[in-house]
Amino acid sequence: MQPRISANLRAFGIDAGEANRIAAQAVEMVLRAADDPQAQWILAAHADAASEARWTGVVSGGLRTVQVDRVFRAGPTPESTDDNSTWWIIDYKTAQGDGLDPKAALPELRDEFAPQIEAYAKMLRNLHGADAAVRGGLYYPRMALLDWWEL
Repeated sequence: MQPRISANLRAFGIDAGEANRIAAQAVEMVLRAADDPQAQWILAAHADAASEARWTGVVSGGLRTVQVDRVFRAGPTPESTDDNSTWWIIDYKTAQGDGLDPKAALPELRDEFAPQIEAYAKMLRNLHGADAAVRGGLYYPRMALLDWWEL
């Protein structure tokens, strides 16, 4: 995959050396995430699972279309598979992992990205009922870290 990723990057005008570096990082990130139990849980087969799901609906009085990285039903806590009572909305974020202290950075990152997840949750509840149990999550593959909360 690395040569294909590099070729795609070069097609966008990125220098060959830089494209190769970015492609190598991308492959490394995917392989690291593939070994992470949280990523495995997110990508596992779940009830009503979809990746890159597109929804259009009314949010805050306006028509809006969103594309959700991953949505599925599972139990109420990460890695739970005992029931399908809770909708999970997961967005992938490739925040810089090198030298970043996750405990210090996560609250700020959540503040930045939570409104996006909350808009997705409003649409999901429009589709599946106002009292649907929903959890939002941000998965950071560079840090192999899932930050999640109840919505």
